[in-house]
Amino acid sequence: LPRSLLLTTSPLIGVLTSPFLSFLQPIEPGEELLVWYNGEDNPEIAAAIEEERASNRNKRNSPKAKKGKKKSQEAKNKGKKATDKNQKTLSDITPADMRDPKEGHKQEDASPSVSAVLSLEQTAVIQEMVNQDTLPNLVMSSPVHEPHTITEEKQETIVCESEVLEEREEFEEGEEEEEEGAAVRTEEEGKGKTAPEKQGWHMPVMSEILSRWYCSFGKCCATGDCRVTNNITGLELDLSRRLHGQHLAKDVVLKAVQGFLETPQPEKALALSFHGWSGTGKNFVARLTAEHLYRDGLKSECVKVFISLFHFPHPVHMDLYKVQLAKEISETVQLCQQSLFIFDEAEKLHVALLDAIKPYLDHYDSIDTVDYRRSIFLFLSNTGGNIINEVALDFWRAGRAREEITMEYLEHYLRMELLDSADEGSAHNRLLEENLIDFLVPFLPLEYRHVKLCARDAFLARDLQFTEEALDEVARTMVFVPKEEKLFSAQGCKSVSQRISYFLP
Repeated sequence: LPRSLLLTTSPLIGVLTSPFLSFLQPIEPGEELLVWYNGEDNPEIAAAIEEERASNRNKRNSPKAKKGKKKSQEAKNKGKKATDKNQKTLSDITPADMRDPKEGHKQEDASPSVSAVLSLEQTAVIQEMVNQDTLPNLVMSSPVHEPHTITEEKQETIVCESEVLEEREEFEEGEEEEEEGAAVRTEEEGKGKTAPEKQGWHMPVMSEILSRWYCSFGKCCATGDCRVTNNITGLELDLSRRLHGQHLAKDVVLKAVQGFLETPQPEKALALSFHGWSGTGKNFVARLTAEHLYRDGLKSECVKVFISLFHFPHPVHMDLYKVQLAKEISETVQLCQQSLFIFDEAEKLHVALLDAIKPYLDHYDSIDTVDYRRSIFLFLSNTGGNIINEVALDFWRAGRAREEITMEYLEHYLRMELLDSADEGSAHNRLLEENLIDFLVPFLPLEYRHVKLCARDAFLARDLQFTEEALDEVARTMVFVPKEEKLFSAQGCKSVSQRISYFLP
């Protein structure tokens, strides 16, 4: 064999690379040939192979694992090419064909190249054996002019050893991928310490999951438009900051709604009746309640708003209105068990509609297999406003603060006023007479200072700058009663948001 023989080894396969082998087919530049050999014929070769095996095992755990992976992949691809080429007849091979074009003009006694796989000690041993012509006969050589083919037994041996090499390489690649995965995880954990906001689930995603879980119990939100939130904390905060001059309404609404929602099995639907002059905050509280109990607020499919003169305008069609109202309530509760129904101008509800509303407010476990006891009904009415104003005025004249008015004191006068007008043909008053209303919610008349607070909120809602003088100018445009005291705003805060536009620069 020529001195320029290059020898690399793996546990079972020797890789011979030489441009001068005359007994094999031509080897393209950079290609390798897989050949079976037995190292037991020479103890030195066997020792070198064993040492190389130990070295390879150490290298798999070294920082050069990625480089070894790349070389293993190349050897795998080249081994497949060599197996295909070994099936061909080698009759027409000449030394010129075997010569590497890049090394064709080099001398045979050129310095031998050493494979990067072998250590310096192994290379020296093999080089000495080549110089002394003691290298064992690794392959069956034959004259150049005689055609040779790879026998079937040897071909099977080469294929078998190639499969073994592929399995070992896949195993090594798996180990290296695990090491790389561990390094990536370590790097991600390091990043997670500095950027915790990238870890975990975002709040919008958690809100979606919790909403769907809640709705799965009551067939709620089948269309995905309705989301029950029951944000009592938010409702309390908004009532404290945005509802002015209504300490009684804030306490009654908050306690009634919270207590109802926390009751596992209510005996009946919750019915609240709001009373007071126009502009004192009845619609505002109803809207806040819807916004904090349902994600979509008044637009939720769990919320229905009925305006008496708009939805039920003609007395001659009351029979049709009764059927439509009952159907609307039933379908809404079937869609969302915790439904909210708001009846504005409730004092104008025709008494014939009582038959449609009463069953859903009474103490029934279910109606046509539908449970309505988780529903909430809000009735907004201007009735009782006069008696509420009289009580507030009496406290002012007596030099007492309006915050001293208690619910027990005011409810007595308010209930008597409402029952006295129960025979006027109003369905709302009939509900009160039959004790289907759970809480009366009084809204006190608003004073000058409360109107200024409403004007301030209107400026802030539109991101506009304002001064104390501007707030006073807005408040002075309102009408105040009685004529002598001019204490209470006749419109409440109803038109304040529109009036601020007049004072903009």
